Amino acid sequence: MTERTPFEQSVASWLVSDAPGTVPADVLEGALERVADRGQDRYVTQRLFGDVLGRSPILRWSIVLALVAAALAGSVAVLGERVAPPRPSGIGAFGEGPLLAIGRESHTATLLSDGRVLVLGGRTHPDVWVPAADSTELWDPDSGDDSAFVRGKPLREPRSQHTATLLPDGRVLVVGGLWWSTGEALVRSSAEVWDPVTETFSPAGVLGRGRYEHTATLLPDGRVLIAGGGAGWDPNASPITTLEVWDPTTSTFSAAGELRTVRSAHAALLLADGRVLFVGETDSEVWDPATGSVVPGPSLVEPRYFHTATLLRDGGVLVNGGMWGSDADIALRDSAEIWHPGTSSFVPLEAHPRPRSAHTATMLLDGRILLVGGDDAHTAEVWDPGTGAFLPTGQTIEARTGQSATLLTDGRVLVIGTMSRRGIPRLTEIWDPAGQPLPTTREPTPEPPSTPAPVKVGG
Repeated sequence: MTERTPFEQSVASWLVSDAPGTVPADVLEGALERVADRGQDRYVTQRLFGDVLGRSPILRWSIVLALVAAALAGSVAVLGERVAPPRPSGIGAFGEGPLLAIGRESHTATLLSDGRVLVLGGRTHPDVWVPAADSTELWDPDSGDDSAFVRGKPLREPRSQHTATLLPDGRVLVVGGLWWSTGEALVRSSAEVWDPVTETFSPAGVLGRGRYEHTATLLPDGRVLIAGGGAGWDPNASPITTLEVWDPTTSTFSAAGELRTVRSAHAALLLADGRVLFVGETDSEVWDPATGSVVPGPSLVEPRYFHTATLLRDGGVLVNGGMWGSDADIALRDSAEIWHPGTSSFVPLEAHPRPRSAHTATMLLDGRILLVGGDDAHTAEVWDPGTGAFLPTGQTIEARTGQSATLLTDGRVLVIGTMSRRGIPRLTEIWDPAGQPLPTTREPTPEPPSTPAPVKVGG
């Protein structure tokens, strides 16, 4: 038999006592502590129930029993260490956000140090051969959800499927990407930096190898690690396995090792120990900044790309969705798997999410993860690390694929763009965890008869 904890012993003694209507201090304290340990803010719990606990013994007894049951059953979700108001009673909802000056996809949207959102580049037309944009836009949430994005100064070079990384000093590093010219897809090797003071771009070095659909990871020392990516649509282009590091003191790139596996449309996560985990294709690997070496990482349960990988508060990693195969044999993944530090492999989650790829996964302020869109879908789900469940959370106004999702400082999520043949909307959407959607006045773009799933190209 499993040995009882001190808290469980206190509850058992209380329930068989001669005065169950009198709640012992250790039972109340233990219940509050257990609920707080699972992420509920203890102060809020006491504030909600404190005035009731001093009233009717029957009501007091019933409430404490409910707290104790939740604590013992472990049914209260793990929300991390955030001390904030309790989780909203709603499941969240989408409402209209600020209008873009230009509809776009395959762009980047970066939350700046001052709370504004910077949108860069991307494609502005559903025709793949239309050149990428050099336009930029800014939105200040303090101006209101019914305001619009304001045009910013242009990039030095048009690009899409690039990366944009917020640096510790508030600047934004923009690297690589694609550019279409006279029917040919060209890969960018240039980089540029956006300055928040002048709101202009300046050169920031040249990659040893141009790339797109790569990853850019901010390291603890302020450098940025660039990994993998596509080599272009030329079948003769050699795959990219090289790693490069950008140094903010010199604004130059230098070689930083080589991946063991060709990776594109993968994910890169900075681990607590400063190493970087690359996840995608058939496996994972880990880069060590101290040695510049790459070693095999935890093995995946299922191969996948165009998936998401999210670093959890406990140091674990959640991998969700994606696709695998090529051409007519592409299969969407309706699975998720999780890795915990100290273990050698990912393990599958019992709960199955909706099949999706080219979607977004955004960690919320309470530790849950919001999954949006993918494969031209209106659907969204929230994954709860406490229960392991995927719960539906409203639908987007526009079907979304290849969009960006940016966590705002107030806990809401701004969703921008979609990859679609029928046009790229200017409409953005904001997901509100409180479940209070804004009135919808604009109609979504009509659905086409069918929309093919995105196909992975290049190396």
